[in-house]
Amino acid sequence: MSPEAPVSRPEVQAFADPESVDQALCARVCGLLKSALEVKELATLVVSGGSTPRGFLRSLAQQPLPWARVLVTLADERWVSIDDPDSNERMVKECLVTPSGAQFLSLRGAEHEPGSAVLRLEEQLANLGQFDVVVLGMGDDGHTASLFPQATNLAQLMALDCAQNCAQVDPVTAPYQRITMSLRRLLDSQQIILHVTGAAKRDLLQRAWAAKSYTDWPIVSVLKQSRAPIAVYLDQPLSLN
Repeated sequence: MSPEAPVSRPEVQAFADPESVDQALCARVCGLLKSALEVKELATLVVSGGSTPRGFLRSLAQQPLPWARVLVTLADERWVSIDDPDSNERMVKECLVTPSGAQFLSLRGAEHEPGSAVLRLEEQLANLGQFDVVVLGMGDDGHTASLFPQATNLAQLMALDCAQNCAQVDPVTAPYQRITMSLRRLLDSQQIILHVTGAAKRDLLQRAWAAKSYTDWPIVSVLKQSRAPIAVYLDQPLSLN
């Protein structure tokens, strides 16, 4: 990996337990959205699926923001129906969008196959411009969004000059076809926040920081880049030396 400029060290915020992380992350994101809404009509928030962000999203939904002026979307989505228990959209709507009244851009949409959804999303994501906040998670294999280590189009999606905003992905090591934003599109943000919990993921982050390539752990290219400021919120102490 050849960064465009010297890599900035991520900001690390460590707390005593996952619930404390949720509350601190909620306050940070709320403040960022408020600042964005002071200078423009619509703020954009990109979030991730899985179980880790549920508490954070529920807390965020209770904040007194002008939610009709906030657009929420997902960094990635599994190609399942939106009423499926494994749907990221279902979880985000239940925890954040429905209780808050925020706007929502669906990656899944009503299309019958992911290629058609990608064609729609290319234009929609381009029209959004720079994101205000992107909150990412990380899997035990170092993937983030649906940028999986063994995906056949990983190199294309990790390139900082990738022309695509999003693409269909076969993760190989995980179920379901996916739609994911490219690394370049995710990094086009005022602030990236990585939300992880547990000692195992803390240890993986430390190994990823020492790695020279994203090949084994795609999260490396989020941690070690110069395009967007990144903060790491976790429930374990972390030293990036």
